[in-house]
Amino acid sequence: MSAVETIETPGLGGLVPAGSPVVAGRVHLGRLRGKVPPDRLLVLVGFGTLVWLGSDEATPPELSRLVYRAAATVDRRGRLVLDRRARGWLAVKDPGSFEVLVMAAPAGGVLVVPVEDFGRRVSGVTS
Repeated sequence: MSAVETIETPGLGGLVPAGSPVVAGRVHLGRLRGKVPPDRLLVLVGFGTLVWLGSDEATPPELSRLVYRAAATVDRRGRLVLDRRARGWLAVKDPGSFEVLVMAAPAGGVLVVPVEDFGRRVSGVTS
Protein backbone atom coordinates (compact mmCIF):
# COMPACT_ATOMS: atom_id res chain seq x y z
CA MET A 1 0.00 0.00 0.00
CA SER A 2 1.38 3.40 -0.97
CA ALA A 3 1.39 6.58 1.08
CA VAL A 4 -1.24 8.09 -1.21
CA GLU A 5 -3.64 5.21 -0.53
CA THR A 6 -3.26 5.55 3.24
CA ILE A 7 -4.12 9.25 3.37
CA GLU A 8 -7.79 9.90 4.03
CA THR A 9 -8.22 13.38 2.64
CA PRO A 10 -11.70 14.11 4.08
CA GLY A 11 -10.42 13.11 7.52
CA LEU A 12 -7.55 15.57 7.53
CA GLY A 13 -9.67 18.00 9.52
CA GLY A 14 -7.69 21.04 8.44
CA LEU A 15 -4.33 19.43 9.23
CA VAL A 16 -1.56 20.09 6.75
CA PRO A 17 1.33 17.62 6.40
CA ALA A 18 4.86 18.85 7.00
CA GLY A 19 6.53 19.45 3.67
CA SER A 20 9.95 19.99 2.18
CA PRO A 21 10.78 23.52 1.05
CA VAL A 22 10.96 24.36 -2.65
CA VAL A 23 13.03 27.48 -3.18
CA ALA A 24 13.64 28.77 -6.73
CA GLY A 25 12.17 25.53 -8.05
CA ARG A 26 14.65 23.15 -6.38
CA VAL A 27 12.97 19.93 -5.16
CA HIS A 28 14.83 17.28 -3.15
CA LEU A 29 13.58 13.72 -3.80
CA GLY A 30 15.40 12.13 -0.88
CA ARG A 31 15.01 8.35 -0.65
CA LEU A 32 12.58 8.35 -3.57
CA ARG A 33 15.45 9.15 -5.95
CA GLY A 34 15.49 5.50 -7.06
CA LYS A 35 11.86 5.68 -8.25
CA VAL A 36 12.75 7.95 -11.20
CA PRO A 37 15.07 7.38 -14.18
CA PRO A 38 18.72 8.30 -13.56
CA ASP A 39 19.24 10.55 -16.58
CA ARG A 40 16.14 12.24 -18.05
CA LEU A 41 12.66 12.16 -16.62
CA LEU A 42 9.25 13.32 -17.72
CA VAL A 43 7.62 16.08 -15.66
CA LEU A 44 3.81 16.37 -15.84
CA VAL A 45 2.08 19.19 -13.98
CA GLY A 46 -1.69 19.21 -13.64
CA PHE A 47 -3.16 22.71 -13.50
CA GLY A 48 -3.76 23.51 -9.84
CA THR A 49 -3.03 19.95 -8.69
CA LEU A 50 0.41 18.35 -8.47
CA VAL A 51 3.54 17.19 -10.27
CA TRP A 52 4.24 13.66 -11.46
CA LEU A 53 7.83 12.62 -12.20
CA GLY A 54 8.64 9.42 -14.07
CA SER A 55 9.91 7.74 -17.21
CA ASP A 56 8.37 8.00 -20.66
CA GLU A 57 7.28 4.34 -20.44
CA ALA A 58 5.47 4.65 -17.08
CA THR A 59 1.74 5.35 -16.86
CA PRO A 60 1.14 8.71 -15.16
CA PRO A 61 -1.97 9.35 -13.07
CA GLU A 62 -4.85 11.41 -14.47
CA LEU A 63 -3.89 14.89 -13.26
CA SER A 64 -6.43 17.29 -14.76
CA ARG A 65 -7.76 18.41 -18.12
CA LEU A 66 -4.83 20.79 -18.55
CA VAL A 67 -1.33 19.33 -18.25
CA TYR A 68 2.05 20.97 -18.71
CA ARG A 69 4.84 18.67 -19.96
CA ALA A 70 8.54 19.22 -19.44
CA ALA A 71 11.77 17.28 -19.02
CA ALA A 72 14.22 17.46 -16.16
CA THR A 73 17.29 15.73 -14.82
CA VAL A 74 18.09 14.73 -11.27
CA ASP A 75 21.55 15.49 -9.96
CA ARG A 76 23.65 13.01 -7.99
CA ARG A 77 22.31 14.46 -4.72
CA GLY A 78 18.69 13.68 -5.67
CA ARG A 79 17.62 17.22 -6.55
CA LEU A 80 15.84 18.60 -9.59
CA VAL A 81 14.64 22.02 -10.62
CA LEU A 82 11.05 22.70 -11.64
CA ASP A 83 11.00 25.46 -14.22
CA ARG A 84 9.07 28.69 -13.68
CA ARG A 85 6.14 27.61 -15.84
CA ALA A 86 5.73 24.29 -13.99
CA ARG A 87 5.64 26.14 -10.65
CA GLY A 88 3.09 28.59 -12.06
CA TRP A 89 0.82 25.72 -13.12
CA LEU A 90 0.69 24.49 -9.52
CA ALA A 91 -1.29 27.62 -8.59
CA VAL A 92 0.40 28.18 -5.22
CA LYS A 93 0.49 31.58 -3.50
CA ASP A 94 4.24 32.07 -3.97
CA PRO A 95 5.71 30.00 -6.85
CA GLY A 96 9.21 31.06 -5.78
CA SER A 97 8.99 29.52 -2.32
CA PHE A 98 6.51 26.90 -1.11
CA GLU A 99 6.42 23.47 0.56
CA VAL A 100 5.70 20.09 -0.99
CA LEU A 101 5.20 16.51 0.09
CA VAL A 102 7.19 14.09 -2.08
CA MET A 103 5.74 10.56 -2.23
CA ALA A 104 5.78 7.46 -4.40
CA ALA A 105 2.99 7.29 -6.98
CA PRO A 106 0.79 4.16 -6.90
CA ALA A 107 1.47 3.25 -10.57
CA GLY A 108 5.16 4.23 -10.56
CA GLY A 109 7.10 7.43 -10.46
CA VAL A 110 6.98 10.16 -7.85
CA LEU A 111 4.29 12.67 -6.88
CA VAL A 112 5.26 16.17 -5.73
CA VAL A 113 2.25 17.71 -3.96
CA PRO A 114 2.15 21.27 -2.61
CA VAL A 115 0.90 21.35 0.98
CA GLU A 116 -1.38 24.32 0.14
CA ASP A 117 -4.87 22.83 -0.22
CA PHE A 118 -3.31 19.37 0.09
CA GLY A 119 -6.55 17.41 0.54
CA ARG A 120 -8.11 18.68 -2.67
CA ARG A 121 -4.94 18.18 -4.70
CA VAL A 122 -4.44 14.56 -3.61
CA SER A 123 -8.10 13.51 -3.71
CA GLY A 124 -8.43 14.69 -7.31
CA VAL A 125 -5.67 12.31 -8.38
CA THR A 126 -6.25 9.31 -6.10
CA SER A 127 -10.04 9.01 -6.49
